[in-house]
This record gives sequence, structure tokens and C-alpha cells, in this order.
Amino acid sequence: MSKWILAVALIFVVYALAVLASGMGINPTGIEWKFNNSGQFGDSFGPLSSIFACIAAISAFLAYSEQRNELTRVKLAYDEEKDRAEKRDFENMFFHLLEMKKSALNAVTVGSADAGTTGANAVDAIMNGVRDSQDDPDMLGSTYKASYYIYRNVLSSYLRTCYHVVKYIDQSNLVENGVYARIFRASLSNSEIVLIGVNAAVGGGKEKFKPLIEKYALLHNISASDASFYGLLDAFNVDAFGNRDIAKEIASGSDGLLNKD
Repeated sequence: MSKWILAVALIFVVYALAVLASGMGINPTGIEWKFNNSGQFGDSFGPLSSIFACIAAISAFLAYSEQRNELTRVKLAYDEEKDRAEKRDFENMFFHLLEMKKSALNAVTVGSADAGTTGANAVDAIMNGVRDSQDDPDMLGSTYKASYYIYRNVLSSYLRTCYHVVKYIDQSNLVENGVYARIFRASLSNSEIVLIGVNAAVGGGKEKFKPLIEKYALLHNISASDASFYGLLDAFNVDAFGNRDIAKEIASGSDGLLNKD
């Protein structure tokens, strides 16, 4: 397009020089120029000038559109890279928190340091102790709090870490935060789920952790018998159990260990 405009401009320049030379008495073409007629002849170029003015305007518009499209492509590429960077940073922290949760779990010990039970088995022993000493369902809160007090140093660290993992997921801007919540809950043993559920029902997690448990269905993999015994069906709304009909499982006597995560 620019070559055509340059060519037309060159023609106009040659024409103007020829007319000027004729007016000065220089006539290399042998054609007699009369300025009283040249004005009319020059006016004949008016439509052509208008056409090329339109062409120039169209060229400017196309250049602007191309520049705008290029800026749009650059912005999209920047946004995509920014999203990838945010997701990468999130995952690095998320899996770091999972390692912290694992370390906090391994620090839970029942018995002596040499011959005691640690980790998920220790949590299972603690919750079995709560279950075995539970005679009255209405006394669950006091029974649990008594056991919690004995192991409060390690259990508090473990529960706080679990809460912050889920809170970190909830505060992220990623559309896939439900996927990371499922990864977290898949890392929980049944005894850990029971501990988290009971602590949110009658312990210190009731105010802050319970809404997140319901939002991300963290009780999805709990056994139906434990959900029934600890009264978790009444303590939480059905969203806490995901897509399970936990009431039906309890009524049928099914233990309901789906482990779909």
C-alpha cells in the first residue's frame, strides 16, 4: 500500500515540476502550457486526490487495528503467563503445607517415645479412647476435650496446620481450588477425618474450620459408623459429606468407606 502511495506522489511531483518549468519558459516536452487551462486540468485531479486520501485513511485505520490486535495478543500472553506463575507459586506453597501437615501428624505420639504409636495410628488410638470412654452422647464435648487436653501440644499443631491448608486453598484465586481440596482430603485417614470433624463439632474448630469443612466436603470419606457415633450428621450440614447420602448409609448399617478421592 505504501508503494502505491509513493508512486502517485511521485507522479504529482513530476507534474508540478513540468507545469512550473513551462511557466518559466522551459518546455522540454514541446507542449505549450497555458496556465489559464492548467487550473482546470489540475482540478481534474481532485477526485483522485480524494480517493487517495481515503486510501491513506484506510491504511491508517488498518495500521491502528493491527497495532491494537497486537497489544491484545501481548496482553493475553502476559495474563496467561501471570496465571501460570500464580498457579506455580500456589502449588509450591500448597505442597509445602501438605508436608508441614505430614510432619505435624508424625509428631503425634501415644505412649513412650521408644515404644509408642505415632502418626495416623496415634490419632486413631486417641479417638478410639474418646469412643471407648463415651457413655453418653451428650457428653461427647467434655470427653473429647479431656483427651485433647492430654495431647494438646501435638494435636493443636496438627489441627492448625490442617486448617491453614484448607484456608490457603479457599483464599486462592484459582478456579481449580476444589481439586486441591480433594487432594488434601485424600491425604486424610479415617481417624484424621474423625478428629477434624469432632474438633469442629465440639472443639476449637467450630467457629473457623467448620464452614470450610462444609464448603469443601472434608467429611466425604468418613465411615458412616463414625459419623453416626460422634453425631456428626447433626453437627454438620449435608454438604460436609459431599455427594454421599450419609443418613441412608447409617440407616442401612453400611460403613460407607467410599474413598473416592
